[in-house]
Amino acid sequence: MDGISRLLVLSIFFVILFGFQRENMVTMAIDEDAKALCSVNLAEFLPPPYGGLENMVCQPVWNSFLLRYSESKDNVVTIVLSTIYTMGWIGMGFSLDGMMINSSCMVGWVTPAGHGKIKQYYVEGFTPSKIIPDKGELPLTSVPPIIYIQGATVYLAFQLKYPTPLKTQPILLAFSTKSPQHHHLTVHEDKTTIRFDFSSGTSFAATDTPTNYMSSKKTHAATSYSRTSRHRHSYSCAQYSSGFGILCKTR
Repeated sequence: MDGISRLLVLSIFFVILFGFQRENMVTMAIDEDAKALCSVNLAEFLPPPYGGLENMVCQPVWNSFLLRYSESKDNVVTIVLSTIYTMGWIGMGFSLDGMMINSSCMVGWVTPAGHGKIKQYYVEGFTPSKIIPDKGELPLTSVPPIIYIQGATVYLAFQLKYPTPLKTQPILLAFSTKSPQHHHLTVHEDKTTIRFDFSSGTSFAATDTPTNYMSSKKTHAATSYSRTSRHRHSYSCAQYSSGFGILCKTR
């Protein structure tokens, strides 16, 4: 092997080695980032049962979306979905086949007046008029769902009761930086579908290309903040008594 060939082989070797090292560093950073987010004490600002989940599982699932949940022995599943927030809505849907049509979704947002709202929607079609508010097939319990703003993070929390343990389930995740109009959802700016195994706390087989959690979180945040920087608010939240979860007043 001549000198040029040896140099080429060494160059390829170092490129591959650098790639592996960089991937490992990114993976470690993602793990540390997720660990820090999962260590947030929800009991400091969320009411029970959301603030005191027993045997809570916490997993990053997509972009800056973090899924916390707890499943009791009687098949009650308490869910807290969180993500970076400036304005608009976030949603989590349940689907039998992973498709948007015929899915039931929980969607939360904060109005320009500072009112936190959360509703169930049933998706009959792709246009806003076909996404029906106050309709759906999610087995919600009598515990009121809530939406809460804490710093730059929004928390969407609700509770479901199933006849059997919840196992692998197609989950829809979506967001928009535009608020619903008269409870009709604006078109989402991004979405994904994952299959989440509630028995093990793992997600897989996303319909979209798998996305790096940490870099996507930064992109999602930068996009949201750049689009809404002129409308950024600070929120002070308290319990809201009219069935919309949490009242957040701007200040």
